[in-house]
Amino acid sequence: MKLLRRAAGSFRKSVLAPLFLALACLPPATGQIVNEPLQDFVTTDGTVATFAITNNVLYLGGAFTQVGRRTGGCVPFNPVTGLPESVYPAFNGEVNSMVPDGQGGLYAGGIFTLVGGLIRTNLVHIRADRSVDPNWTPSAAGGSVNTMALSGSTL
Repeated sequence: MKLLRRAAGSFRKSVLAPLFLALACLPPATGQIVNEPLQDFVTTDGTVATFAITNNVLYLGGAFTQVGRRTGGCVPFNPVTGLPESVYPAFNGEVNSMVPDGQGGLYAGGIFTLVGGLIRTNLVHIRADRSVDPNWTPSAAGGSVNTMALSGSTL
């Protein structure tokens, strides 16, 4: 039985390694950060142990209960439907504090380095159209941002 598990593990590694290598070698789109995960690629809430492709369908199997779009540490929800909004910039880390900007957007702080593919160190301004404000680039490189307050137009 151990030999079968070892062979299955080796098979998965031998099949997945070229796939991941091929994905890693794809050139980034213009203006895109190389280390930004694919926004529309699915993720699971547990371990993927196996996969199979048949009839042009990819099946995943493992110890997970949900598969969905990668969200990052901040997700806007529609208060009427209870569903996550489909357009927003992904964070590559934790969001610990948020405050509305008074214009329909918000400021977010936490532990992250990329938001929507742009370098932002622990602080970001998300505009009302859900895009990252390209003109607001402070850095809180000294550590996590855990609380914020807005007074007029001063954060």
